[in-house]
Amino acid sequence: MAAPFNLVAQLQIQGPNNLGAVVRRIQSALSSISANVSITMGRNTVTNLTNVNTQLVQMSTNLATSQPMLPGPLLLFNLW
Repeated sequence: MAAPFNLVAQLQIQGPNNLGAVVRRIQSALSSISANVSITMGRNTVTNLTNVNTQLVQMSTNLATSQPMLPGPLLLFNLW
C-alpha cells in the first residue's frame, strides 16, 4: 500500500511551480482508487426536476422575447 500523504500540504509546498507535474503525480497516485456510487432519489425528484426545467425554459423564452424591448444602455452592458 502506498504511503499516505497530505494533499493540501503537498500543494502548498509545491506552489504554482511545476503544477503540471504535481497534477500528474497526484492523478497517478489516485488512479488505482475505485469506488461504487449509489444514487437514490426521492419519489418526486424526477417530477421536481422536470418542473424546474420547464420553468427555466419558460424564463429563457421570456428573456429572449423581452430583450429587444430593453433600453439601449442595458443592452450595451450586456446585463440581460
